[in-house]
Amino acid sequence: MTTATTLLLICATAYALLCVVVFLVQGRLLFRPTRPLESTPADLGLAFEDQWFELGPDERIHGWRVFCDSPRGRALFLHGNEGNIADRLESLQVLNSMGLDVLAIDYPGYGQSTGSPSEESCYRAARHCFDVLRQEQPNLPLIAWGRSMGGGVASALIGRQGLALLVLEATFTSMPDVAQMLYPWLPARWMSRLKFPTAERLRHVQVPVLVVHSRDDEMLPFAHGQALAAAAGERGTFIEISGTHGRGYFTSGEAYLAPLRRFLDENLPAPGSDL
Repeated sequence: MTTATTLLLICATAYALLCVVVFLVQGRLLFRPTRPLESTPADLGLAFEDQWFELGPDERIHGWRVFCDSPRGRALFLHGNEGNIADRLESLQVLNSMGLDVLAIDYPGYGQSTGSPSEESCYRAARHCFDVLRQEQPNLPLIAWGRSMGGGVASALIGRQGLALLVLEATFTSMPDVAQMLYPWLPARWMSRLKFPTAERLRHVQVPVLVVHSRDDEMLPFAHGQALAAAAGERGTFIEISGTHGRGYFTSGEAYLAPLRRFLDENLPAPGSDL
C-alpha cells in the first residue's frame, strides 16, 4: 500500500467517524437549554401566573401565563433553541401590549420543565398546551407564535382545531436546510434526524400567517423568511426588519411594531370588543 493510499484511507476513515459523531450528537448541537429562571414577568410589571401541564409520568411542562385586561386573543409563545422563557420577557411584554393573553412555555428539559428535549417532545408540549388553551375559552382567537426553532414547533399546530393565526419570527424552512448550510462539507441534509419541516407544512395552511425576518440575521439567512412567506402563498404576510437574530424585534422599533399591530388588527377583534 502506497503512502498516498494510506493517507487517503486515513482521511476517509476520519471523515466517516466525523459523520457518525455529528449524526449522534445533533440533538445536543440544537437543544441548548438553561435551567435557572433569572427573572419573571413581574420584573416588567406584568401580571402573571405559573402554570404546569402534565404530559406524562416524566414530563411536566412549566409556563407563564401573562394576563391582559379584555383580551382580543391568546398567544401560545414558543421560544427558540437556547435558554428558557426568562430570556423572552420583552417579547411577552410586546404581545401583552397588543391585547393578547400570553402563555409562554418551556420545552421538556428547559427551565423548570422536566423531561428531555427532542423534536417530538417539543411538538407534544406545544400541542398539549394549545389544546388546553382552546378548551378554556373556545370563543377567543388562538395564535401560535413561534420564534426561531419555535416557529418550527408552531408550524406543527397547522390544522389544529382552534388555530386562528400563525406567527413565525426568524424561522427556518427546515432543519435539514439549516444543517446543510452550517456543514456544507458534510452530507448534512441526508444525515439530519431533526426535520422541523416548516416550509412544507405552510403549503397546507388555512389561516393567516405572519412571517418576520431580518435581512441582517446572522444565524438564519433572510432567504429562509422569504421562502416561508412564499410557501404560505396568499395566506402569508411578510415583515422585513433589521438587526440581529435575537434582538431585531426590539432594535427595529416601529418597523416591527407597526406592521405587527396592523396584522393583528386585520385578523382579530378590536380590543375590548364583544366576542
